[in-house]
Amino acid sequence: MQFKDISRTLVLSLLAIGFLAVSCISVDKSLGSQFIPDDEKLQVHTVTFPLPLELKMADSLQAQSYSTALLGAFRSAELGEIHFGTAANISPVLGGTIKFGKDPVIKSIYFVTAISETQVLEESQSGIPQNIEVYRMMKVIDTTTLYNNSIRPGDYDPVPLNTGSATFFGGDSIKIYLSNDYGALLLTATETELDSLDLFIKKFKGLYLTASAPEQGLTGGRLNVFSTSDANLVISYNFQPEWEAGLPRKDTTVVLTFAGDGYCLNTSSYGSQHLETANTSDMTVLPVEGAAGIKPYISMDALKTMLDDWMEKNNYDPKKILLIKGEYVLPYEMPADYKQLDSYPPSLYPAYQGESLTGRMYYYQPADIYTTDNPAGNIDRSAMVYKGDISFTLQKMISKTRQELASDTQFAYDFWFMPSTQTTDMYGNVTFNIEYTYYNGKINGPKAERYPMLNIVYTVLQ
Repeated sequence: MQFKDISRTLVLSLLAIGFLAVSCISVDKSLGSQFIPDDEKLQVHTVTFPLPLELKMADSLQAQSYSTALLGAFRSAELGEIHFGTAANISPVLGGTIKFGKDPVIKSIYFVTAISETQVLEESQSGIPQNIEVYRMMKVIDTTTLYNNSIRPGDYDPVPLNTGSATFFGGDSIKIYLSNDYGALLLTATETELDSLDLFIKKFKGLYLTASAPEQGLTGGRLNVFSTSDANLVISYNFQPEWEAGLPRKDTTVVLTFAGDGYCLNTSSYGSQHLETANTSDMTVLPVEGAAGIKPYISMDALKTMLDDWMEKNNYDPKKILLIKGEYVLPYEMPADYKQLDSYPPSLYPAYQGESLTGRMYYYQPADIYTTDNPAGNIDRSAMVYKGDISFTLQKMISKTRQELASDTQFAYDFWFMPSTQTTDMYGNVTFNIEYTYYNGKINGPKAERYPMLNIVYTVLQ
C-alpha cells in the first residue's frame, strides 16, 4: 500500500508539471517598440581612454592622529630613504592628582610604549637594529603644526635626551632612558601647573622621536606603530615626606602621558621627490608610496582636455551626455616575489586637496566613493587591478566648462590616487578617510600592455 501511494503521488506531480509547461506564456519585450520614434530611443555607448597620469608627491598631507604614532625608516634602491617620526605634548594624566612633594630628587626617567604593529618591506627585516632618538620639543604641538607632516629644525632641541644609544631590534615594546637633567626639569612643575593641562604643556612642551635608516649600502627597514594611549614617561624620584615629623626620604614613581591632550603629529620625509614628472608616456611601471610619498596623479587640465577632445571629435553637446558609469582601472603585474604584494597599498582612490572649516588644507575623496557597489579602489588580486567608480565626478567634468570647474570652491579636480581606510560605526554608517601609513607598490605605466585606463558607459540625450 505504501508503494502504491507513492506511485500515485509521483504520477500526479508529473501531470501537474506537464500542465504548467504547456501553460507557460512567452513575453515579447519588444512589443510597442515600433511606435517609439528613432530619435527618442536612447543608445548606450562605451569608450575607453588611456589615463594621462603624472607622478607627484602628496605634499602637506595631514599628519595628525588621535591614536596612532609612527616611528621608523626605510631605504629603497628606487625610492631612497623614507623617515617617520612622531611628536606629541606631554602632560599629567587627565583626572589624576600629582604632587611631587618637598625637595624632589630625580633617580631615573624613561619613555616606554608597547608596539602594536610593525611594517617591513621584506620579512627578513623584522629584527634589524634601529637607533631611536628622543628630542625635547621647543614648541607646543598645536594647530600651527598639526596639519603638516614635518617639524622644523628650530622646533626641537637638536641634542638627544636619551642616555647613550637606544637601539631597538623589534619586539613588543620600546623603553628608552632619558637624561636625569630632563627629569629634574620636570620635577620643577608647580602644583598649579600639575593641575592644569594647558599650563603644564605651555611650560614643558613635548617630545619628538625619530629612528635611523639601515646602514649605508643596505636596503629595507621597519616601521613601528604604537598607540599613543600606550606611551608614557615614567619618573622615579625621592622626596621628603611632610605628613609626619622625622620621616626618612621616600622613593616614588609618577607617570606622565605622551599625547595626553588627545593627538600626536606624525612626521615623514622621502627620497622619492626626484621621481616627480608630468610625462609618464614612456614608462611601463609607476611607483606608488603611501603616506605623503610619490603617487599617480592626474590634473584637471589633462582630464578635461581628454574629455573635451573626445566630445568635439564626436560632435557631442556636453549638456546632453548622460554618464551611466565611469570607472578607472589601474593594472599591476605580479611581482617576482609574491610576498611583496603585502607592502602594496590595499586601495587606490582619487583624492583632492580642499580647505577645511578651520582653513587648513586636507585631502578628501570625492563623494562617489560612497555610491552603492563601488569597489572604492580596493586591490583585486585575482584580476591584478585597482579600480573604482567616479561617475558623478566625471559627469560634472563633462557638463561644466573649464572655468566653472576651476571656480568651484567646494571641490578640486586635481587628483592623487591614495590609499584609503574604511570605518563603520555602531549604526552601520561607513566613513572613508585617507590612510596615513607607508606602502610601497607599483602599477603599470602608460606604455605597459595593460595600461591605466578610464572606461565610460554613456548615452546621448536627444
